[in-house]
Amino acid sequence: MKMKNFDNIRRALEYIDSHLDEQIGYERIAKTFHFSPYHFHRIFSIIAGKTITAHIRDRRIERAAVMLAATKKSSLDICFECGFDAYSSFSRVFKSKYGVSPKQYREQAHTPAVISVEELITRFKENLESGNMSENIIKEIEELSRKIALEPNNADYIITRGALYMELSLGSSEYEKAIADYTKTIELTPDNAWAFYGRGLAYQNLAYENGGFEKAVDDFTRAIELDSNNAEFFNARGVSYRCLSDDKKAVEDFTRAIELEPNNFNHYYERGTPYHKLREYDKSIADFTKALELYEHPNMYIERALCYYRTGKYQEMLQDCTKAIELSPDAYYYIERGCAYWLLGERDKTRADLIKAAELDARDKCYLEEMEKEFKDTDGEILGYYQGCGTIFFLWEILDPK
Repeated sequence: MKMKNFDNIRRALEYIDSHLDEQIGYERIAKTFHFSPYHFHRIFSIIAGKTITAHIRDRRIERAAVMLAATKKSSLDICFECGFDAYSSFSRVFKSKYGVSPKQYREQAHTPAVISVEELITRFKENLESGNMSENIIKEIEELSRKIALEPNNADYIITRGALYMELSLGSSEYEKAIADYTKTIELTPDNAWAFYGRGLAYQNLAYENGGFEKAVDDFTRAIELDSNNAEFFNARGVSYRCLSDDKKAVEDFTRAIELEPNNFNHYYERGTPYHKLREYDKSIADFTKALELYEHPNMYIERALCYYRTGKYQEMLQDCTKAIELSPDAYYYIERGCAYWLLGERDKTRADLIKAAELDARDKCYLEEMEKEFKDTDGEILGYYQGCGTIFFLWEILDPK
């Protein structure tokens, strides 16, 4: 399950919490964020373990419990402020969840426990890591395949199965299956922007196989022609342009995505990378900074740290590497901080961080082997960076003292 899907779910959860007093459903949410309604409903159910309708109902009841405990408002007022149409349904749902009526809940001085959006996302990710989510996706695919066998021209079923093949991310065979489903959807509904977008993502994941990025650009362009106000489409095409080293076009697409969705961290994060490649380091730093204001992630600190390196701001580089380590103690982050310490002349701290990286890698097998392969087949820029910081020497000394 891709990070972008979790970001979409996070945005939807935050939107729901902000509009509980209104009549909202999955179609309104999908329209607000330019999601494909049917696909989004299925993906939400898989990730959250419940339908959007059930989640909205649960959040309304949780908010009502908080208001009963923290305010003197009447149960009737709370009922309507939490988006219920009738007190009878509110009371029934409340008792079903808490075992007592709203009046009894207040009288017994209960302390409600409401899970934050971030905690919900963490739980969803833990569910994914346990393998349960992949099993759920496979079951969904099997169920949709049975439905498609009965209704072979149902575009909703076919496009959703294609999206679920993408979520499995098991290799090129799943992407090829996704492409087949999206292509069939396009044949059935030739003006379906989401089908072109989905097929473009599948081609993008195939990367350089059979011109994947070029085909992706073509599909994203068609999606944009059909819906020019969808930030996701511009972002996706920008990623393909970046992978094709057409960084100026990538910047243009990410900029358009930002204009459409100025509070989406991913657009700033994506634009920061081509700015870096274009050596516009101040703009890159500004984008990573904005992305971090919207959503804190260790990779963003590391990306900004590398920009600080390019501009000779080694102390700022050190601070960002340290922040990344605080969020996630990864071998790669220790190596980068070791480089920052070297540049600042603190050799003992460099050695300590690289030893720590080696310890983590021995346990997790996450980075050093890939780093060694990269050195053997590099254009010199990356190799020169690590050589200049003394990293290669220390790593060889730590890993192979001979």
